[in-house]
Amino acid sequence: MKKQIFTFIGLFILLAIGYHIEAWFAHPYEHLMGVSGGGFGLGLMHPLVFTFVVYLVYTIILWLGSMIKKIF
Repeated sequence: MKKQIFTFIGLFILLAIGYHIEAWFAHPYEHLMGVSGGGFGLGLMHPLVFTFVVYLVYTIILWLGSMIKKIF
């Protein structure tokens, strides 16, 4: 369970920095305060929703890989 939590937190940080690198370097405080505007109408929850979707895809890929590994 710890591994999954650390993976989720790592993805969250990676995605937050990766998607908004210009904003973090140009005006970090204003960018952080503007998070409530959100993306795609999700408001303050948009970083968690996007991270969860990426984590879900990651988990499905790992699961498929383990299933293929069992076959061969």
